[in-house]
Amino acid sequence: MDLAIHLIFLCLCKEAASGDVSIKDTRYNENSATLVTAIYDIGRGNWNNWKRSFMTYIQYFLHILKLNAKLVVFCEKSTEKLIRKQYSELIHSNIVFMVKRFSKIEFNRYRQIIYNVIETDEFKENNTMLQNPEGFSVDYIILTNNKLSFLKDAIEVNIFNTSHFFWIDGGYGHGDEHIFHNVQGWTPSKLLALNKTVTFIQLHGTEMYKKYGIRLHKESIDPALPGGFCGGHQSAVLELYHLYNKKFRSLLIENVLDDDQNVFLFCYFETPRLFNLVKGSWFDAFKLFG
Repeated sequence: MDLAIHLIFLCLCKEAASGDVSIKDTRYNENSATLVTAIYDIGRGNWNNWKRSFMTYIQYFLHILKLNAKLVVFCEKSTEKLIRKQYSELIHSNIVFMVKRFSKIEFNRYRQIIYNVIETDEFKENNTMLQNPEGFSVDYIILTNNKLSFLKDAIEVNIFNTSHFFWIDGGYGHGDEHIFHNVQGWTPSKLLALNKTVTFIQLHGTEMYKKYGIRLHKESIDPALPGGFCGGHQSAVLELYHLYNKKFRSLLIENVLDDDQNVFLFCYFETPRLFNLVKGSWFDAFKLFG
C-alpha cells in the first residue's frame, strides 16, 4: 500500500471510530502537538565505525512509543509489522504509522549526487570527519537531512489536527531510562504558545562556528544545534523546510555535505528570526519543554 492510500485508510478508520465517515474535520486544535519520528534500517549494523544494530535502535525506539503522545512514525512496512507483532502492548490509539519506502523519501532524490560528492578529493581533503557517518554513509546523510521533509508530510495530513509539530529522533535518549522517567503522556507544552519560530536545543554559542564558514563539515567538533528534537507551529516548520532545502542544494553545489545539525546552523545564520534557541544538553527536551 503506498503512502497516499495508506493515509486515506487511516483517516477513514479514525472517522469510523468516532461514528462519522462523512467529512474529515480539517480544523486544527490550537496549542496542541504531534510528535514525528522515523525508524529505518540503513545497514548501520554492518558499519566499521559507529556500529549499531537495527534491533538496538528498535529498543531505543520503544521508549518513544511509551511516551503515549500523539505520534507519527515513518517506516517501512516490514518495520511496522515487526513492531506491531513483537511490541503490540505498546501500540495505542495515538500512534499512526506512515508507511513509506526509504527509496521514496524526499532526499533520496540526491542519492547519486551525494555519492559523487563524498568521492571527490575536495570533500576528502583535510576532512577529519571521514570516519563519521556523515563522511561515508549515503543513507545516513539522506535520512538525517530528511527530518523536515517528514515533518512536512505529517503536517499535510495532520491526522491529529494539531497546530504544532515536533521532530524527535527514533533513538532519542539512546535507551537511557532516566531520560524517560515520568514523562508518559508528554507534550512540549511550554512551546505551544510560540507561533513564529522553530525551537532547538542549543549546546554551544553559535558565533564560534562562523570562522569555519561552509567548511564546518570537515571539523570534528560538537554541533551547536543537535537535531534530535526540534519543532514549532506548522507554519514556521514549513518555512524552515523551504529554507533548509534551498540551503542543502546550495551546499551540494560547493561539494559540501553534512548531517542535519550543521545544515540547521547554516539556516540559522541566514534567517535567525525563525529560530528559538534554548540552552541545554543533548537529551533535555523533556526537562526543558514539558
